[in-house]
Amino acid sequence: DNLSPLGFGIWRFIGIWDLVIGISPRLLLTFAICHFPFSMPATAAAADLRIIHSQHYEIHTDLDPAFAAELAHRMDVMYEEYEKRLKDFRPPQSAPALAAYLFTREEDYLAFTENRAVHTGGIFVVEPDRSYLAAFLNGQGRDQLRRTLQHEAFHQFAFNAISHDLPIWMNEGLAQVFEEGIWTGQTLDRKSTRLNSSHLVI
Repeated sequence: DNLSPLGFGIWRFIGIWDLVIGISPRLLLTFAICHFPFSMPATAAAADLRIIHSQHYEIHTDLDPAFAAELAHRMDVMYEEYEKRLKDFRPPQSAPALAAYLFTREEDYLAFTENRAVHTGGIFVVEPDRSYLAAFLNGQGRDQLRRTLQHEAFHQFAFNAISHDLPIWMNEGLAQVFEEGIWTGQTLDRKSTRLNSSHLVI
């Protein structure tokens, strides 16, 4: 499976639907942000996950080690791209690592989120005592998982670096922009990036 084009593409607020919520109906089935008023207990499956400590993330996963390492690198690069593009909201250097749970099987993903993320490929969850990103591989494939993480990781970054109450149209719109970026295999090709600061009005 080839690395998906991660391309910072076009600002997609076209028409009333995109202007209001910044995301297509199709993507609503793939991406989600959930605020839970109570904490969910950790599942036994989560305790069995190995942990990858990357520069910006603490990743709990049972994915193939080589693929998990690739995703950890990719997520770090995306985090740094969020910082560059939104430099006025850069988190402090002392900010804690962000939690991510990446499962091979959808069943484990649903068990971990207690079936509150049905019909999603990934989710950013906010609870009173923690927040985390979760996603799974089987059924959506590696390319789509990469794109899912690009999208959901922005929600996580925005919550921690920008605001806990970012308007949904802005949150989803920016997440979609970052989802569409161009990935070279090791980094983002900024020369190929079609998004520049003039497209961002915050």
